[in-house]
Amino acid sequence: MERQKNFIIFIFILIGIFFRFYQINYEDLWIDEIFSFWIADPNISYFETIKRHNSIEQIPIFFNLILKFFYSIFGYDVKIGRYLVAILSSLSLIYCFILSQEFKNKDFKLIFIFLISLNVFLIKYSHELRPYSLIVLLFILSLLYFFRCLNNPKYFFNFLFFTLFVTLLIFSHPFNFIFLFSIILFILFNFFSKKNIFRKLNWSVLITIIFCIIYYTIYFKNLNELTSWIPELELKFFTNFFFSKFFGSRLLGLIHLIVLFILIFRYRLIIINSHKFFLLLTIIFLTYLLPILFSLILKNILVDRYIIFVIIPVLLITSNLIYLIKQSFLKNFLISLFFLFTVANFATEDNFKKLYKNTNKSKPDFSSALSKINNSSVKNLIIKKSETNISNKIEFYNTIDSSINLYIDKYIEYNNYNLVVFDQSNLNNYRNEQIWILCYIDLDLNNCKISINEDQLIVNENLDFSKINLKLISYK
Repeated sequence: MERQKNFIIFIFILIGIFFRFYQINYEDLWIDEIFSFWIADPNISYFETIKRHNSIEQIPIFFNLILKFFYSIFGYDVKIGRYLVAILSSLSLIYCFILSQEFKNKDFKLIFIFLISLNVFLIKYSHELRPYSLIVLLFILSLLYFFRCLNNPKYFFNFLFFTLFVTLLIFSHPFNFIFLFSIILFILFNFFSKKNIFRKLNWSVLITIIFCIIYYTIYFKNLNELTSWIPELELKFFTNFFFSKFFGSRLLGLIHLIVLFILIFRYRLIIINSHKFFLLLTIIFLTYLLPILFSLILKNILVDRYIIFVIIPVLLITSNLIYLIKQSFLKNFLISLFFLFTVANFATEDNFKKLYKNTNKSKPDFSSALSKINNSSVKNLIIKKSETNISNKIEFYNTIDSSINLYIDKYIEYNNYNLVVFDQSNLNNYRNEQIWILCYIDLDLNNCKISINEDQLIVNENLDFSKINLKLISYK
């Protein structure tokens, strides 16, 4: 029976890995991914990489350094980077299975791995050249070695790997301090309520704190701004806590949220008396409490992808506690409910629809725009510069232009397109010729005009792709 379950789990993991790699470059990079691509250029020095990072990024440099190393080994082109992220996300599935082995109840791992494998939010970010799949993997590894520290406190290497992975987790994003705060709260709770002292764990936490203080002192010193683009929290957030995004639909999100609340309330005493469940619940609680308090005091910093790791403890608690239900009918009903609704919802997602048709693109469609130019008789191209009236933002927008220009140059090189890309300041050299103008609408919004006299400009074609405007003009 156990071998049959493990075989089914193996199939779930393979399906999850398949969807993490399938059509991985169906969409082009969007601006945040382009930043990572630009920063991680293996052809520049590490000093220049750090300089680029500090000029544009709002997250720590750790992921971009890993990406730079990856590019230096496998080549620097526009298609290869996302494979690193998909590999990290696939490893997360394998380590989720290993993590599930740390619990006494072995039955829950079937539904747990199923829900992780087909989680639309985790699959979405396995196709994005950003640190979120790395964060999930490091979170799982940190949790795994924390549990092993509890199960085998005499084994030194459990604490060594726990310290390493927690430190790297926090290096990946400041929101990951939540995990460290949860560990500290766990230690304090056990000390004051049960007089338990985890000496080796205390040392691990202390070492992690020291490294993080050094690292984040440098990070905040070079931070260019504090997420000015994040809108204020709306009341509707408190109706689903991002669960609708985490699980793919408002209905499925509400099912997960309601079942989680009911199970936590029903088995609250078991949770309090279990080290593992208590930590998982603490992580969930602090993941929402701390950013909300920060938002109320200063400004909102809470974004769904920043807390992507919370999906793991949510599903660990839910899938575990379902198997504590003594009424067989209710237990089987909930398991069937999650299986059926997850499959039905996944069938409506673009990740599944790509198996049999082309879906609409949500990211900037550089590929269609550049292919259109390459297939035309006109090969001259201007990449529209970003514009701003704010003097202290000029350098920032110049950096954006540099990153987009490099990405487009590398895309043209990758596809062997025969295009002539030139700066719009040299437009006068191309009088009486036709020229393509490419504008990234996400940055310029409605401002995709070239700053020249309209009497000198004739628009021959005006095409819109996903977040890209393309004009064929004649300049007299």
